[in-house]
Amino acid sequence: MARLMKPGQGEAKLAKKHIALVSVNNVNPNLSDGGSRATYEVLRFLSHQGHTVSYLNYFSSERYRFRDANPVAQTARFGNLLYGENGSGISLVEQAVSFRSDKIQNRDALITHMVETLRGKTVDFTITCDADCLSLIAVSILNLPGVHFFNSIENVKHYERISPAFVGMLRKRSILTVSDFLRRKVSTKLKIPSDVWYNRFDFAAQGMSNLGEGTAVGFYSSGATIKGEQIVERLVKNMPHVPFVTIGHPLRPPGESVLGSANLCHLGWIEFMSRFYERLKVLVVPSLVEEGAPRVIVEACSRGIPVIANRLGGIPEALGDSGILVDVDLERADVEGLAEIYQAHIERLLQDPEEYEASRKRALDRAEAYREMQERNSLEIYEKYFF
Repeated sequence: MARLMKPGQGEAKLAKKHIALVSVNNVNPNLSDGGSRATYEVLRFLSHQGHTVSYLNYFSSERYRFRDANPVAQTARFGNLLYGENGSGISLVEQAVSFRSDKIQNRDALITHMVETLRGKTVDFTITCDADCLSLIAVSILNLPGVHFFNSIENVKHYERISPAFVGMLRKRSILTVSDFLRRKVSTKLKIPSDVWYNRFDFAAQGMSNLGEGTAVGFYSSGATIKGEQIVERLVKNMPHVPFVTIGHPLRPPGESVLGSANLCHLGWIEFMSRFYERLKVLVVPSLVEEGAPRVIVEACSRGIPVIANRLGGIPEALGDSGILVDVDLERADVEGLAEIYQAHIERLLQDPEEYEASRKRALDRAEAYREMQERNSLEIYEKYFF
């Protein structure tokens, strides 16, 4: 059996490959969403196994550019990601392109350029992700072996709506998902077998504790309503003496540009998630969509932060028996009723030290169990698809 290397053991004797992630407007350089962080952790893991790992990033919007033109800003924003003093060893190749997905502008020229770049890089194995059909076309033209990752149910549904030719391209690749929930959805919706590579976390960096100093209720906002923004808006209003901290997009209730409340602090898009978690006492995940596998849940558990979340999609897989699950009917979602349920759970945790400490311990136990499962799962997936 092949031996899984620990980080830093790149000198071990392995059948090394040149593995490349190919992406068009797909990965957020701040890694501020779960799919982007999951993708980065996969690349970092493969680099630690001694492979040559490249990221071929094509972007038509500055929001997807990794390498900042200003060296000072570059170090500040991305120094801990692809390069810098503690860089991951991932080689970044990126290029600005003229492309609009809604108009399919210059699509053929872009695909041709991607194919030529892949040929010149002598890539052995490729990674494509989610709804990025252009990268899928490029690697399929070259018949390059590789895997396609699905991080969310919406990306799976995307392939139901477009040409069956793309599903045919997916069938020629190995499909990996981040939860068993997504694996089942790929099977039923696309009729393609897939495997689960659970989200990877750097638990050493997570710290396994928030030092017990957090006081706020935390929430990641999508800028719409899919994450349960309306529920959190009501919680902020109905619990004026409880501090709330949000990241991502600001909360935007109907008729207002930005929610302004004395008990709400919005951190925006942050590079270091520790800035968010160190302030939390509780995390809420009141999603009103079927999540693939929310990374914030395991990240919170690793710091001993209790989580309250809706029982949807891959959320129960991530949470295990460590937190509080709230039942919800998506066809008749009662926002007011759900807000009342969340408020009751939050108040009980904040007002009962014994209950809170028991929840905190369950969270830490869940993180440790996940860490052990992660290593077993990564070994199995790595040997099966990459080694």
